[in-house]
Amino acid sequence: MENKLAKKAFAAVYEPNDGFVWSNQTTYFSSSKDESYEDIVRECRFFYKTDPIVSTVINKLVEIGITPIEIDVSDLSPNETKIFTAKLNEIHKFLRECALEYLITGMVIPEIVFEPISKEEIKSIGIKKYNKIYLPTSMWVRNSEHIKIKTTFFGADKPLYLIRVPQELVSFIKSGGVYLDGTKDEKGFNWLVQFFPTFVEQVKKGNVEIPLDNQLIVRRIFLSD
Repeated sequence: MENKLAKKAFAAVYEPNDGFVWSNQTTYFSSSKDESYEDIVRECRFFYKTDPIVSTVINKLVEIGITPIEIDVSDLSPNETKIFTAKLNEIHKFLRECALEYLITGMVIPEIVFEPISKEEIKSIGIKKYNKIYLPTSMWVRNSEHIKIKTTFFGADKPLYLIRVPQELVSFIKSGGVYLDGTKDEKGFNWLVQFFPTFVEQVKKGNVEIPLDNQLIVRRIFLSD
């Protein structure tokens, strides 16, 4: 089993802070050819957390592979340069998170939300010419444990990806933004409604496995069975 897990677990773990959406708890692991992708992800994360050699190697791979971003500003105006560099640190951190998720699960599903930033934010980055700029305001990676992969009739190279909605998120949406502990998060609920309206409506209708509409899925080479 250890050798089999070693092949699966050349990995690092990324757990976003959005607890009500992407919480993760792993207390044991097992291995079987019939296990689900969710089980495999849990095994890999457990192996990473419990083997210091694996975690050290993976962390170093990410550090070496994801270096600071450099932008060629030779053809950019001063304002354009400020726009492109405004989010560099956040983008660099996001790419490191993507690399960690890829190494642990073999699949990265990034989600990026672009919004117009306020005039105050525009001024804060030293831009005076523009009144409205769209920048990525939210960048995160979906928890692979919540993804179900189904092989379609078109073959293993065109699988169907489904979001397995956690019960805590189902409760949050159906209650209009109230957590299980009774705390209300109107801002978080409105954010979901604004940027993922179809997803919210599907959950309200009782669907807990929803087809994932994302063209940016990056998945490692995989077997057909």
